[in-house]
Amino acid sequence: MIWQLGELTRLSWRNFGTEWLLFDQGTGQTLLLDSLSAAALMALETGPLSGAEIEQQVASDLDLPAPAEHRAVLSESLRFLAELNLIGSRTCA
Repeated sequence: MIWQLGELTRLSWRNFGTEWLLFDQGTGQTLLLDSLSAAALMALETGPLSGAEIEQQVASDLDLPAPAEHRAVLSESLRFLAELNLIGSRTCA
């Protein structure tokens, strides 16, 4: 599965320690995200990525020693962001 930002997603960020305030100009939504969800969304700002690529990027950005331990939380974060139409997915062709 390949994940990417929604077509209208335009993000502005502000950091508050371990939390991130996000404003999406495309939808008008404001969210408070944890570091893991924010890092995943920031990774997608560079372009479409597979779940494994997002996991690797998040692990690198957050210096996680065992990224596989966070896979379930990351998957849930991606589903949540998709429900808000901030990101979308497609299957690999």
